[in-house]
Amino acid sequence: MEKLTKKEVEHVANLAKLNVGDSNIEMYQEQLSGIMSEIDKITELEIDADARVMVSPSENINTYEKLLEENNMLKKNVLKNASSKDEDYIKVVKVIND
Repeated sequence: MEKLTKKEVEHVANLAKLNVGDSNIEMYQEQLSGIMSEIDKITELEIDADARVMVSPSENINTYEKLLEENNMLKKNVLKNASSKDEDYIKVVKVIND
């Protein structure tokens, strides 16, 4: 990609609500142009339609529910021990002043 113009950098800065002084325009032109050229490289990649897309580098497995079950923190057991409850909720004393 070509180097961004001064007007384009000022437009981006305006959209981001940044006050970019004239002394920094050239620096931002180089940095933003570098970012745009890296984006161009990504968009030029040919990806096989059958390729498995990685959304996240981790598996993102929800272990919280398993942990609750392992510690016997099932809702029914917790509610069974609550001194005051309303359907599926534990009632507590209000602690906020009016």
